[in-house]
Amino acid sequence: MADIFFDGELHNDKLKELMGKMHKMKSEQLMLDVLSEAARSSFLVPVTGEVGSMSFHAVSDEQARRFLAVYSDSDDFKKFTKDPNVKAVEAKFEDLLECVLAPDLRLDGMVVNPGSEEVIFGSEMLKMINDQIHSPSDVKVGEPDHYPPELEDKARAFLEDDKRVKAIYVRLFVKKDDESTGWIFVLDADCSKDEIVYICDTFNRYIKPYTDSQPSITVPITEDYAQAAIKGINPLVKRKGD
Repeated sequence: MADIFFDGELHNDKLKELMGKMHKMKSEQLMLDVLSEAARSSFLVPVTGEVGSMSFHAVSDEQARRFLAVYSDSDDFKKFTKDPNVKAVEAKFEDLLECVLAPDLRLDGMVVNPGSEEVIFGSEMLKMINDQIHSPSDVKVGEPDHYPPELEDKARAFLEDDKRVKAIYVRLFVKKDDESTGWIFVLDADCSKDEIVYICDTFNRYIKPYTDSQPSITVPITEDYAQAAIKGINPLVKRKGD
């Protein structure tokens, strides 16, 4: 992280504008634009305590998921952080990735500008960014021109076996620098937060032998960027009646 206890002015006008649009509509290109701008930005993280014993602030949603709260600019930080004991620490996006993905913190992601534009980066999406799409601006997401031979049948078998799963979507990501590809699976399921995390992990391990040796990640449909990635497309497989 950068200087401890930031006391200056920080503004990310372009990111704030993009997040405002993301809050109103979802699209693949807008998703990638937000990721690209966020990857180049610094943020303000509310903390309490002193150097060596600081505590971050987490907010919870109605599903009891915990997200690290961060702010894109000093105006939002001051507006929504009224407690004089709360101070700001400046952090780059890669610092936040490391923090959110630390197992001991047990976070489900981070939320940028809670109470305002409020864009959520879920932990599974952050893992994908960290492990497979380190430079979001060099990645495109789209419809594959073909599927591996057994992919659809195996996905359907998984859906039929687990009655909680309502639909499975699939998208292809391509890294522009080396043209390497991988799969993004999005699961729609009727279950609790803990269950969907388990189901996504189980499905990703189950489907791996049928992805033509390409990397894959499976995320729940509840994540903002999952919804953007599948906007306007039909699921690969869907339970009848849903």
